Amino acid sequence: MPQDFKGPPKYASPYVHAQKDSSYRDDLFSVIYVFAELLMSRLPWAGESKENMGAYKDRVLNGMESLIPELLYVIFHIFYHKIWMLLLLLLSF
Repeated sequence: MPQDFKGPPKYASPYVHAQKDSSYRDDLFSVIYVFAELLMSRLPWAGESKENMGAYKDRVLNGMESLIPELLYVIFHIFYHKIWMLLLLLLSF
């Protein structure tokens, strides 16, 4: 962790754990982690040491980079079908 790092490491981005320069992206990671904790009631890396948290988050981040196109495809199709269902519902009245 950088010397000037403040806050709990469970909300820190993988880039902060790797001691890279902080930016707005790290704030976005923190917000995502807070929302994830609210939804799941516990983050998967809670209770790990600082070093293990960073390694765990790095593995997840590297795995997600390969999944992003697939996730976007699934999200697009979900919304596409929901829009058609909504239009059909509205047109049936």
